[in-house]
Amino acid sequence: MNDPQQDEFDEVSSQYRALDQEGSPESLDRAVLRMARQEVRRDSKPGWLDTFAKPLALAAGVAVVAIVAINFDLLTSFDSGANRTPLQAGSDAYPGQSTDSGYCNDEQIATIESWQSCISELEASGRIEDADSERNRLRRAHPDAGALAR
Repeated sequence: MNDPQQDEFDEVSSQYRALDQEGSPESLDRAVLRMARQEVRRDSKPGWLDTFAKPLALAAGVAVVAIVAINFDLLTSFDSGANRTPLQAGSDAYPGQSTDSGYCNDEQIATIESWQSCISELEASGRIEDADSERNRLRRAHPDAGALAR
């Protein structure tokens, strides 16, 4: 039996011997050129990532900038307490406001009538939840005052 590898080796060897020293066979040149053309065509077609990488990177960058800008705006829109006096630094009260976490100051809560006036001002300015909070505070402070107007 003949060995297939030996037969292949013999054929390749005979082809090399058939070559002249100055050139290569025309069929080999054509085969190499054809394979090179196929390789160039395959490499020159842009893939999905090549097509969309720059636009996606740009969109991601814009999204990051927008998120940072929104967060910065949200963080700077809250009162940091920088304008408070040292005595007020430990509380949530603003200047002239009672420190028992109400929205009306001490002068406004001196009488039931002035307190109700403060509550009405809060409602007129659209601060309904603050007005409700003050109304509840008034009821706790003066349970014997009877029915308090809404």
